[in-house]
Amino acid sequence: MPSVKEQIKRNIEKGNKLKKGEVEFKSTHNLLFEIAPFYHPSATRFRVGTCTGIFSFDGGNYIIIGIGNDKQGNGHLEDVFEWFENSSKRDKKNLMVVEIMNKRFMKHLIEKRGFKAIDDNNVIKHLKDIK
Repeated sequence: MPSVKEQIKRNIEKGNKLKKGEVEFKSTHNLLFEIAPFYHPSATRFRVGTCTGIFSFDGGNYIIIGIGNDKQGNGHLEDVFEWFENSSKRDKKNLMVVEIMNKRFMKHLIEKRGFKAIDDNNVIKHLKDIK
């Protein structure tokens, strides 16, 4: 069984796949996708402009576990989803947002961003629906 340090290193390397080979990709506000270790080796922190969050992945999904925006209304959330959707297309993975506690945000994801409800707290956007 790998040590926690090895698990974190592997997770960062896998997380770098979101950025790898994306020389031509530019988000709406030309923001970088930055990552850093999270205290649990199965998740990685990310930052895109003023948005920060935590994500993970499994064989078929990128999974956004949490997301926040320090300055709402600046459009940086759009860049977050552009990065994740671009990576989902490249890696042929679905995109999930899980453990949503803000029902208004969940409604936004479903009505404005094309996600489908899995249950009361989780949504998914299947690869075929990512444009």
